[in-house]
Amino acid sequence: MYERISYWLTPPKFEDADRQWYARVTQSLSLTLLVAAIVAAMVTFFRGEDRGGVIILCGVLLILGAYILNRRGNIRLASFIVVFVLLFVTTMLLAVGNGIHDLVIMLYPVVLILASVLLDRQGFSIIVSLTVISTALIVVLEVNQVIVTPLSATTDYGDIVILAIILVITAITLRFLADNLKESLLRAQRNERAVSEANKRLQEEGNERARRMRRVQLQQAALVELA
Repeated sequence: MYERISYWLTPPKFEDADRQWYARVTQSLSLTLLVAAIVAAMVTFFRGEDRGGVIILCGVLLILGAYILNRRGNIRLASFIVVFVLLFVTTMLLAVGNGIHDLVIMLYPVVLILASVLLDRQGFSIIVSLTVISTALIVVLEVNQVIVTPLSATTDYGDIVILAIILVITAITLRFLADNLKESLLRAQRNERAVSEANKRLQEEGNERARRMRRVQLQQAALVELA
């Protein structure tokens, strides 16, 4: 039982250092989101917000599927699913909650952070675009009274522009920082691996020299006996 649990909690291993890094980060973030989502679902149900709780549980199931995909080597797909699910759950919670003024909107920057770390430039651009579209959709629904909250009267189409500017600036900054961070981490891993391989070669060369010296000593001893 313990070995089975340890297997599922241990990151998959790959020979490629870059692939190994992404797999480990995706698994760690997926586990973190799973635990946080389960706690959030319990709190949501306890507060009587059943629709929100169901939405979060659906997100838990999808992230669990992404976790399995990551372990099977589908790292890129798993990473995109994790980020997209968080974006989708956030948008749905805004729709059934207090709209654009709900505290859940603070998860959008988290979506951008995860996307900047886990996704390539194309995937990151897709998520940023979807995030801006999602906020615009919530504002439109609230302005047209599809979503009615105590603060709906203060919502107008100008909020779309303001939110888009904030999200785009945040995305650009995060991408710049994430690229530098990933490059530094990957470079450190490559250096560590190179040092490890160099030490291994030195050890093998040392063992080979020791074997040669041993053979020479045996040959000399045999010559002495013959003499």
